[in-house]
Amino acid sequence: AGSKLREVFDKINNLLSGKPVQTEGQTVSVTQHPQGLEFVCYKLAEKFVKHGEGEVSFHHDSAFPIAVVLSGIWELHPRVGDIFLAHLHKKCPYSVPFYPARKEGTSMEEYQRILGYEVHDSKVEEQDHFLKRMSGMIRLYAAIIQLRWPYGNKQGAHPHGLSYGWRWLAQMLNLEPLADVTAMLLLDFLEVSG
Repeated sequence: AGSKLREVFDKINNLLSGKPVQTEGQTVSVTQHPQGLEFVCYKLAEKFVKHGEGEVSFHHDSAFPIAVVLSGIWELHPRVGDIFLAHLHKKCPYSVPFYPARKEGTSMEEYQRILGYEVHDSKVEEQDHFLKRMSGMIRLYAAIIQLRWPYGNKQGAHPHGLSYGWRWLAQMLNLEPLADVTAMLLLDFLEVSG
C-alpha cells in the first residue's frame, strides 16, 4: 500500500511541478497551456473532495491514505490545499463550520443546495444519503488535519494541522446544534482525529 501511495503522490507532484506525466496512454504536462497549472490544481482539489463524498463515506478507513497524499501535495503545492478547502467548504459548509441561514428571497431548493444537499430536477437527496456524504467529507478533513506525508519536510509546519482541528471543534461546539447533523459530524471528527 505504501509503494502505491508513493506512486500516486509522485505522479501528482510531478504533474504539478511541470514535468510530463504518462496517464491513460498519453503524456500530459501543465506547461501545455497557460492556465494548465490552475486547471490541474482546481480539478485535483475537486477530485479529493469527491473522494470524501464517495469513497470515504462508504469506506471510512480510506480517509487515511487519501489524506496522507493530499497532505504531502498541500505541503509542496499550497494552492491545491487552498482550492481543496474552497471545494470542501462549498460542498460541506459544516467543515467551516457554518450553518447558513436562509436569506429572504432564496428558494427552498437553492437553500437546500447551500446547506450541502444535492438537488436534481427539483428533487432533494434523501437525508441518509446527505448525512453519509457529509460524514465522508468531515472524516477526510479530520484525517488531513492529523496526517503528514511521511517523506516530506518534517521541520516545517503542517499546512493545515492540529490547530485547525481544535479551532473546528471549538467553533462547532459553540454553534446551535442541528438535528441529525451536529452530533454525527462531531462523532465522525473525533473518531478519526482521536
